[in-house]
Amino acid sequence: MQDSTLLAACLADRTAWNKIHKHIEATDLTPTVGFWWKVLAEAYKRDIHANALSVDLLGELGRSSIPSPKQADSLLGVLSSLVPPVSPINTVHVALEIKRKNLTAEFASAQMGGDKKKANKLLASLNEIWETDSFEEKQAEWHDARATIALFDKIGRDKRIPFGCPGINQRLDGGLLPGHHVGIFGRTEVGKSTFVIDAVARLLKQQQTVLYIGNEDQIDILKLRLVGRYLKQTQAHLEAHKEQVAEDFRDVEERLLMTQLYQGDIDAIRKRVEEFKPSVLVIDQFRNLTGKDTDGMTQRMEANAIKLRALLLSHSLIGVSVTQANDRSERHGQEAPIYLSTGDIDSSRVGLPGQCDLLLGIGANSDLMARGQRFISFAKNKLSSARDAHEGVIVNFDLAISRVS
Repeated sequence: MQDSTLLAACLADRTAWNKIHKHIEATDLTPTVGFWWKVLAEAYKRDIHANALSVDLLGELGRSSIPSPKQADSLLGVLSSLVPPVSPINTVHVALEIKRKNLTAEFASAQMGGDKKKANKLLASLNEIWETDSFEEKQAEWHDARATIALFDKIGRDKRIPFGCPGINQRLDGGLLPGHHVGIFGRTEVGKSTFVIDAVARLLKQQQTVLYIGNEDQIDILKLRLVGRYLKQTQAHLEAHKEQVAEDFRDVEERLLMTQLYQGDIDAIRKRVEEFKPSVLVIDQFRNLTGKDTDGMTQRMEANAIKLRALLLSHSLIGVSVTQANDRSERHGQEAPIYLSTGDIDSSRVGLPGQCDLLLGIGANSDLMARGQRFISFAKNKLSSARDAHEGVIVNFDLAISRVS
């Protein structure tokens, strides 16, 4: 995109300027366009009610600031060539997309180079751009911290909600709190759904209310597996004792809504959350969510991750997102990796991990699979500062009743 096109878009529509001026400095542009970018910034700052500026007015405002007569022709020539775009907002969207891709590349380089300070700064910039690029008008929401004496009543250790089997929960300093976001990822057929079903059954036994949104596997099959895990019975037993199973699961039904989502995004999920009022939200799988403002899976996942984070915090929910891991070994005929890191998350290796408090990778080679075991990697764990907070654990998978131990 030409810098002059971006300048013309922001001249024609102040909304476009408001969306992008915090992310584009005059020094990011060619010197001639950068000169008028600074003049435009001062003009909009001077008149907060101006919805647009004409090219002629911008020229008059900047003429006195032209450094020398020798530069006048080149600077004024920029203005004479400006053509207002058909859609200023979409022009800005393209510019933000370019900026985002550049920042993502810089972030990956900083992370691989071990420059944690720079990586964190770049990630903050990325998060801000992803949020800015949503063109919906939003009302600010505030939630002040409680008085010190009341903090422990809200987030004390005894308020934590155990998650997963004891070996996993031990790494979480007691469990999760409302607002926490757990990301679960692994290769196809490694047992992600089994892991999640086991975790949901444990949460239901703790009297949590769960909204389980599936958009890949058939939701009725998933629910039957969950019923079997909760009652610790095989599918054959469930079918042979239908009436008794329904009676034993009746109380749980009121605290569980499992639903299939087709072509939906976080805004659609928000409506179901407000209707059902769960304490736990599960999205299986996150990569299949749609998005209104972005093209491509990576950008879509990253935008949805930010929106999901806001939803969890505003509704005091525990969130569990399931997604794929890439397959580094398949093309080389190697064993599948046991240990998974954030770099193994399919597509979104920046935005989604950045919005999670806990990232659990499910890995297994042929030996582990043969023994019915999986290795759980703690790729990210902000829930505990213990020395073993990032040490992985080997767990047993009982596929007959979807139990993890």
